[in-house]
Amino acid sequence: MLSMKSKNLLICGLTVGVLYSCYQETPNPGHFEKTIEVNASIQNVFTRAADNSWAVGDAIGIYMKKSTNSLSSSALAQNVKYTTSNGSGTFESSDPTKAITLPYTGTKVDFIAYYPQKTTISSYSYPVNLSDQSKQTDIDLLYSDNAKEITTSNPSVNLNFIHQLSKIVLNITSNKSDYSLSGLRVKIANVGITASFSLIDGSLGAPQTIGSIALKMSADGSSAEAILMPSTDLSDKTLIFVVGEDSYTIPLTTITNLSSFDKSTKYTFNIELHPMIGAIATMTGSEITNWTNAPVETAIINQDSFPYAGSSENPYTIGEAKVNMGEKDVWVKGYIVGYYSGTSYSFFVNNADSVTRNTNIALAASTTETDPAKTFPVSLSTGSVIRDVLNLQTHPENLNKVILIKGDIDTYYGTVGMKTAKNVTIDGTSY
Repeated sequence: MLSMKSKNLLICGLTVGVLYSCYQETPNPGHFEKTIEVNASIQNVFTRAADNSWAVGDAIGIYMKKSTNSLSSSALAQNVKYTTSNGSGTFESSDPTKAITLPYTGTKVDFIAYYPQKTTISSYSYPVNLSDQSKQTDIDLLYSDNAKEITTSNPSVNLNFIHQLSKIVLNITSNKSDYSLSGLRVKIANVGITASFSLIDGSLGAPQTIGSIALKMSADGSSAEAILMPSTDLSDKTLIFVVGEDSYTIPLTTITNLSSFDKSTKYTFNIELHPMIGAIATMTGSEITNWTNAPVETAIINQDSFPYAGSSENPYTIGEAKVNMGEKDVWVKGYIVGYYSGTSYSFFVNNADSVTRNTNIALAASTTETDPAKTFPVSLSTGSVIRDVLNLQTHPENLNKVILIKGDIDTYYGTVGMKTAKNVTIDGTSY
């Protein structure tokens, strides 16, 4: 017969045994979860907009969601930054503590990824801005949504990225060996500059801003390139070449068999400039191929017989300037109609009485303009001659005077304006 003490010991022993057995049968998530292994390719090759391999430090943003759900706040991983440390197609989490792990329950998950990664994404909308073409890889939008129904049985995630934009490449020569292309500027007019791209469904919205984009130029002027938004209508789009005071124009409607800029497509043109007075040239023949190849189009362009738009002889009107955001070193003609007393164009003051700021002026198409939305703000840089001669605080008599001003068209005071003014002509005197 067991004593009371022995019974208590036996019960305690059984309890411990049951607890140990239950612990052994309960899954430990840490034993089952697997960190994903990311391999990234671009349209089946390791090339992108600048025609280079992935560069060291390139970063992609990755989302993981349940396969049955759309991308939303319920996603299991949100915009996690993955980078490549050696320029290969292998990517790892920039912060090991934030590495994405697959659900240990076996739930099937999908992956959505994009490049280049941004720290902050609002409402799953990627902001596209093509105004600065100086570093092509920074604006080459890539998107991947092919990795679906991934589970812990295969933690390898192979992301296939697709170019979402278009690209043009120009190879430029002249028919005169002594004609220098140094300083050549090329722009494309009436194209989309800003837009929103949905990471949810991979769709690009309509352009929010339309204007001109300055192409990225080689130092010797022999080549130019730009990443552009896809477009199904090229009827109002024009390539403009400017060398000193010479200009050359190609309306895209004159290019045979070219009716659109398609996503993931690169267009290469061989351009020959003819420095002589003549008609606007046209192109004949075209070839369109995948971004990873190099289509070629040949054209001979005669010099324009009229001053190009935005030149000192043919300056932009205020209306023209407002739709040519991104233009650099262009001339604009307008009337000084006031200034801005606050931090945005809505603080427009259409008089020169008791002026509180000498940092800006407002231009308009007529002296009677009172609508702030129709004005064109111009920055007057500190210590500049332009500020000295234009500001209404010192020169209230400038109100309603017409001026020609040269500079870069950019976002200023919350609208399209001239943030950098370089030259001005007022009352027949140039500064």
